[in-house]
Amino acid sequence: MKKRFASYEGRLLVLSVLLVAFYLGIAYFFHAPKGYYGTIEQPRFADPWLARTETILNGGVLYRDVFTTTPPLTNLLLIVPSVVSGWFGHLNPWSTLSFMLYFSLFNLFAALVLLYMGETREVGYKTAVFFLLNPLTFGNTILRRQDESIIVFFIAVSILFFLRQQHVRSALAIGAAMLVKLTGAVTLPIALLHSRNWRYLLFPFLLFALVMLPFLLA
Repeated sequence: MKKRFASYEGRLLVLSVLLVAFYLGIAYFFHAPKGYYGTIEQPRFADPWLARTETILNGGVLYRDVFTTTPPLTNLLLIVPSVVSGWFGHLNPWSTLSFMLYFSLFNLFAALVLLYMGETREVGYKTAVFFLLNPLTFGNTILRRQDESIIVFFIAVSILFFLRQQHVRSALAIGAAMLVKLTGAVTLPIALLHSRNWRYLLFPFLLFALVMLPFLLA
């Protein structure tokens, strides 16, 4: 057990847990009393995700059967916190907390990607720690309970792959990022400059089109 938490991965896990606890304390003592997260019966923010999750689980189709403004992968990924919220009757603080913790999990995932992205494990570890300590990282996922951590993770994965000269995987990761948010396309120019092969740019758009096609035809 000691060896596990003495590893770089273990240290990042411990740091993430401590930061989550710290920011949850801020949310509980400062934001929640002001009604920032809604009331007990009416949590803020989660309504669109809950409706989309219900539609998906009932066999409905995004865009056609429920108002949807985000790419499909985001809605699929957010089934997990939406279901957990349902276990507690979609009541605060558990409803908001389920999304906070889920989004924060992707901060840890992104930090682990940064760990393996460094020239050495030590460099990667320092980069990951800097990322986690940035107030915007957990401030965004917990204090503002926003989902940007998911797109950050996918972008980090795409960068990791093209740093390792795995251009097809990088392109597919960019495509997956675009299926989370269209801002995932921000890495396309970087990928082109890195590979010097425009053909790799086809993969993200092909993946995006293949996933979107069933929704367009429904």
